This record gives sequence, C-alpha cells and structure tokens, in this order.
Amino acid sequence: MGTVSNINVIKVDINELRPNSWNPNQMDHEIYEKERESLEKFGYVQPITVRQVEESAGFEIIDGFHRWKLLKELGWEDVEVNTLGKISESQAKQLTLILNHLRGEPDQIMLAKLVENIQEWMQTHCSRFWKMSWTHFQQLQT
Repeated sequence: MGTVSNINVIKVDINELRPNSWNPNQMDHEIYEKERESLEKFGYVQPITVRQVEESAGFEIIDGFHRWKLLKELGWEDVEVNTLGKISESQAKQLTLILNHLRGEPDQIMLAKLVENIQEWMQTHCSRFWKMSWTHFQQLQT
C-alpha cells in the first residue's frame, strides 16, 4: 500500500464530506443508536478520515460514514477530519477494509466486490490484517 505521509487535521463544513461507493461496513440499529448516545454524551472524539479527490470538490469519507451520518442528523455544521490528501482510490479502499474491520460488520456482497477490486493487494496482506485466509475471502465471492 505504501505509507500515507500527508495526514492533516482540519475543520470542514460537514456538507463538504461525501461517502465513498465501496464501504462494506454495516451497522445495525442498536449499534447505530449506541453511537448516537456516545456522540451526545462525549462529543465527537474520533475524527472522520477522508481523502481529496482530484475530479471533485470536497472530501470522500474513507472511515467514519456512520459518525458523519449521525453528526448530520444531530445538526453539526463543522467537523474536524483527518485528511490524507490526494491518495489513490486503491489506497483508500485498502484503508477502508483495514479500518472497518476494527468496528462494525461488513455487508458480505459489498466486501466481496471490494476485495475483488483490490485482489492483488489482498492476496499478499489478507492474513496479516484479518484472522482468515485468502481462500476464505475467495469463498465470499461465491
């Protein structure tokens, strides 16, 4: 994947953020409401991770879609984000896989499509980040 070296924390208008199209992470209603309670009780303590996309204005969410959605519902206007700058889509997808594995449950079909899209990277890094083999991931595609 290569090292992401241009990480900055900046404050942006929440409407400048948009979800990516490949996020396989799903959150059931109970966990979503727990996330809401946490935001209401403790505030916004884990910034959303984003990247800049050359073809468009604003920022694409790599990690933190559910926090972004809840913050919008709660009426937040500005949020601090970790911006990784202009990283490639492949790097963004790899980070989405790694960071989402730490919380939530993946939609199996979306996960399989995402894995297929970055298959070469997955073949060499699969068991390093997850407790499953490349063969198990291939079975998700069937």
